[in-house]
Amino acid sequence: MAESHDGFTMIEMLVVIAIIAILALMAAPSFQYQMVRDQINTALPLADIAKNPVAASWALAQTLPVDNVGAGLPARRQNRQQSHQLRPGAERRYPHHVRQSRK
Repeated sequence: MAESHDGFTMIEMLVVIAIIAILALMAAPSFQYQMVRDQINTALPLADIAKNPVAASWALAQTLPVDNVGAGLPARRQNRQQSHQLRPGAERRYPHHVRQSRK
């Protein structure tokens, strides 16, 4: 009498994983497209803030403003940190290869 084995074979598991991978690859572009649409929808109200000052600048001088201040908007924020201050002994917390690359 033949023994009965319960469970799945390796081939069956690989087929299931392959099907899941194919479905994920098909869904990825749709997800990326939705993310881009959400970013555009978030940015449109921000662009409305600049619309009137830029239109007024064009109506007066027939040129576009060079920067935010020229359009009558607040100056551009600096998002980059200009300098770093390390406490004494702070560099010892970094791995050896990080300390070498910073010199």
